[in-house]
Amino acid sequence: TSIVKKVYNGSAWGEEIILRDSLNAVTDLSVGYSESALNVAYVQDVDDDITTINDREVYLIGTSEKQVTDNEVLDSNAIINNGKLYWYSENNIHFMNLADSTKSTVFEDARYALADGFTVSEDNGNIAILWSGSEDSSSEIKGVLYQDGAWGDVITVSELGAYAKYPTCILEEDGTILTSFTAETDGITSLYTLGLFPSYDLAISDIYFDEKNLALNSENEFEVMVTNNGELPVEGY
Repeated sequence: TSIVKKVYNGSAWGEEIILRDSLNAVTDLSVGYSESALNVAYVQDVDDDITTINDREVYLIGTSEKQVTDNEVLDSNAIINNGKLYWYSENNIHFMNLADSTKSTVFEDARYALADGFTVSEDNGNIAILWSGSEDSSSEIKGVLYQDGAWGDVITVSELGAYAKYPTCILEEDGTILTSFTAETDGITSLYTLGLFPSYDLAISDIYFDEKNLALNSENEFEVMVTNNGELPVEGY
């Protein structure tokens, strides 16, 4: 397998340049720029046996080539987006800043309903990630937002009770998330489009109080269950 580059200068395509050849099976490929420098990320099946997956590793070609992962678990879905390299590994989404190679993860702990077919969009420092997450007897499009310097909670984007898969994602300047995805019901696959504007949606339930301590025209203590059904994180109530 070879990785070949051609550059379009605005009016014509340049010559083919072989960036890497004699590779084993390449299962993912992504291209992006960081500080005007071209970066190419790819996932290679090291033993060239596509029936095994725990030997797939992430590589990055920039000013030089580096192996980003080196382990005995599946590393997949390498995506370059706005100066970062994202990939899936061990039920988490990992990312690396291309400028300084610092690494981190989206979630503190593994998310077992997380699939490796996620998609990423970024605008003005805000990031949206969508994926197809399994549920009891279906799969729904799930997502997570990065805003104000922190990752929020996982949100449910689709609620179809079907097998929703293959999401795309565009994060617009006003925070609206545009997505398209397919969903299968009773053997019929349909294409859906959706616009989601992140917001707060607090719901109060399960009110508890001690009837013996209730007093008219006085302050009384109540305990309630507060659920945030919205897409934006809430720090306090």
